[in-house]
Amino acid sequence: MTSNCRVCKTTTHPFMSFGKMPIANGFLDSTDFEREYFYELKPMFCENCLTFQISEQPDPEKMFHQNYAFFSRTSNRMVNHFKSYADWVTEQYLTNVDPFVVEIGSNDGSMLKNFSRKNIRHLGIEPSSNVAEEARKHGVNTLCSFFNLTTAKKIASEHGYADALIAANVMCHIPDLHGLAQGIDHLLNPMGVLVFEEPYLGDMIKNTAYDQIYDEHVYIFSARSVINIFSKHGFELI
Repeated sequence: MTSNCRVCKTTTHPFMSFGKMPIANGFLDSTDFEREYFYELKPMFCENCLTFQISEQPDPEKMFHQNYAFFSRTSNRMVNHFKSYADWVTEQYLTNVDPFVVEIGSNDGSMLKNFSRKNIRHLGIEPSSNVAEEARKHGVNTLCSFFNLTTAKKIASEHGYADALIAANVMCHIPDLHGLAQGIDHLLNPMGVLVFEEPYLGDMIKNTAYDQIYDEHVYIFSARSVINIFSKHGFELI
């Protein structure tokens, strides 16, 4: 079986198969067992643009929806990390008067509440309605939507351009990286920055962390693959 690389369209061959897999965290009622969705999990590595990816991904709406199971606030370690992350972004990059920060895949607002507490203008983009509603309950401005160029144009029109776009374990979930980059490019002001954290290919290999390969992780990035993808849209890795 062959597939085309999502980034550069080069013909690429999966190098193994985990077989038929269900949706991660897709907890079902016993009456739904017969209708459970399965897909074939096959990782592949593009030798042209050096991007690690899975050959088939379920429809994102099957994974991110009104019953999404993961809430960031359930992990104290994550909550503490997000506070440090937000403080660092604020100190390093939100130096303009009345700065504006946007988070892609903001979940329950655990990251953005750190900006809200400082009265920094913010907006979260979250496609799963249950966690988006939880964020709003805690005073975090949240738009329930997938992020793309159309969403970016809407945000820029209604809120202005962002000084910082942030994401944590989200970029690897988005199949259309070129569409993502176009949206980011449109929404950032000319001196704005994109700051994101993702699983790292080198660590996955070093630690034999093959559990990182699953439906939500369309990609596992290396520094080189990030450069190859985003340099096509005028971004520089710093």
